Amino acid sequence: MASKALRVAVHGLLPIATFVAMGGCARPLPGQAVDPLSLGHEAQRGSPIQLTFEEALREAVLHSPELAALQLRIAAAGGWPPAEPVGLEIGSDSDDRPELGLELDVLSLFGLGPQRAEKVLARLRRSEAGLTLQARVREVAAEIAEAYAVDLALAESAPEFQLLDPEAFIKAGLAPTAAAEAKTAATSALHVDATARATARAGSRLRVERHVGLRPVSALTLVLPTGPWPTVPEPDAGKLLAADPEVLRRIGAYEVARGDLLRAQADRDPGLVLKPSVALDPTHFFGAVALRLPVGAAPQIRAAHARMEAGRLEVRSAVLAALEEAQAARAAWLLAEEIVDSARTQLRAALALSDAERARVETQGEGFAEAVLAGNAVVEASGGLREARIEAAKARVRAAVAAGWPFPSLPVQPSSPRNP
Repeated sequence: MASKALRVAVHGLLPIATFVAMGGCARPLPGQAVDPLSLGHEAQRGSPIQLTFEEALREAVLHSPELAALQLRIAAAGGWPPAEPVGLEIGSDSDDRPELGLELDVLSLFGLGPQRAEKVLARLRRSEAGLTLQARVREVAAEIAEAYAVDLALAESAPEFQLLDPEAFIKAGLAPTAAAEAKTAATSALHVDATARATARAGSRLRVERHVGLRPVSALTLVLPTGPWPTVPEPDAGKLLAADPEVLRRIGAYEVARGDLLRAQADRDPGLVLKPSVALDPTHFFGAVALRLPVGAAPQIRAAHARMEAGRLEVRSAVLAALEEAQAARAAWLLAEEIVDSARTQLRAALALSDAERARVETQGEGFAEAVLAGNAVVEASGGLREARIEAAKARVRAAVAAGWPFPSLPVQPSSPRNP
């Protein structure tokens, strides 16, 4: 049959019709926010806001724009694949009579061949998006935990310390006039230490506010845990492999690569094509049954198999890296705790020496320079202890997370379209 045919995929007309029906332009969804910074839950909660660590995690899952975007990506990744197109043929036969014909793959109607592989791949892509969300939730939880741990470490007030007043000794000729400048410098260093402590605590609050979807102007108070927190468990390989963010991402990528291989293999499956036609005279029906035999699929299959094998090796590499990180993080945390103990001992020694030197100056009227140096040593030791506490708090959280510290699971499930 010779024909001059115009072929159009029926399902390809639907987006065009939808576009025309919408007036040829994109329109916002119902209820879509115009201002991306209009976080309505702030006004509903009132002020001031007090959050424990567990409450902050729950608020982050419910109100973090970043996590909400990842949840929507799950919904966007897992829809049903488009149906096999039905070809529409309009033309004329050899007798110049108009004819109308259809073309469809029968096997695809039963979910066989490439159509089935497309559904499997869509499901695996949705699974990858879900694993990406889980990985990011754990990372956000670790950042929130670090903020609480740092704030807890700095909640302990700085040691009480009184600098020696040199004014009377300068007037009596027992101390040089430079002693007044030495006191000013020490006072300034103490002020800087207090400012650094307040700045670090404010930074912790700002980090939590960002993750829970609050603006920096909100009056958020971190309700701190009690005692040494968090508890660092022994590394558990089972929990670690199911919770490490990088391992989760690699597993998701491997699953998608496996789906790509299934689709590539399905592309070489034959297809059974029906092509019924009808001429202008409805009493004349004709058509054909064709067997579609794809050729040239072998290179795509080899490439997809290589990608899947690379994904499998990347999962193994991520697992080994996670195990190494767990051991290294625990060693770093133990070292940081020893540094804190050493810094605390140095501060106690500096305070004792400063008290002794100040008492000698006040009773004997000598040794003023030694008293000034001892006071400066207290200031330096106080700053060193503050820095050591911050690093130890961060190291403790890293060690706990690397060991598979069990954060609460996702409290809500994202809404999504039909799941293949």
